[in-house]
Amino acid sequence: MQLSLTPLQPSTPSKTSVSDMFIMDVIAYYVRLGLQPIYFQVYTVKLFFTNEGLEPAEDIFLVELQVTLEEFDPSRDNLLMKKKTTVEVPGTDITLMYKKVLLSNREKEETASLRSTGLVMKAVPSNETEDLVCLNVNTAEIVKTANLSGRSYSLVTNKIRTRNIKMQSTDQKSFTVCLDKDSRRVYKNVTGIEVFPCLEPSYCLQKTRARRISLPGDEDVGLAKYLPKSLLLPINTFAGITQ
Repeated sequence: MQLSLTPLQPSTPSKTSVSDMFIMDVIAYYVRLGLQPIYFQVYTVKLFFTNEGLEPAEDIFLVELQVTLEEFDPSRDNLLMKKKTTVEVPGTDITLMYKKVLLSNREKEETASLRSTGLVMKAVPSNETEDLVCLNVNTAEIVKTANLSGRSYSLVTNKIRTRNIKMQSTDQKSFTVCLDKDSRRVYKNVTGIEVFPCLEPSYCLQKTRARRISLPGDEDVGLAKYLPKSLLLPINTFAGITQ
């Protein structure tokens, strides 16, 4: 009795296995050679709501915080309104309190009241000349004007560089806050926010311990003065920051 064996055919790798191997190669290359970290500041946001019975919420963001005060559509909201004594101006009156970062890296206390349709706080710079540990706040301000053809208003974008900022609605209107463009992290019915750098947990722990034995008004004592204050997220790159 003879047994006939069918010769094995060489197997061809599937598209899925080839794709998985490519991804593994890319990850291995990044882990082996991506050794130059860039540190990004993590920010904390404290949110206050229209319902005063609710406790303020705290969250963090890394890339951007977007505030929507009112939808603004120039085609819908006629920018030039003639022969009308009253003009319905879009937006909400807000007050901003912040520490403005000057070119010399010094900080200056500023307060601004304006009417706005929204603002965006970007923690990650859009170009190499901007600071990695500085918030770039772009506000959409409504500016009312009057001329011979009638009353009108225009939309002006202002830019602020800061590390700490407070925003409060002054006409009891609420707004919506979205963190890091994530639809799952949207807060509604917000009347005020506070944004500041997130502190390093180890620094906060040592600061709490030192406060028990130090005098009121003392600066960082003990191990707290040797620890970094801000919480930074390292992202490994191939080249780091090139000037």
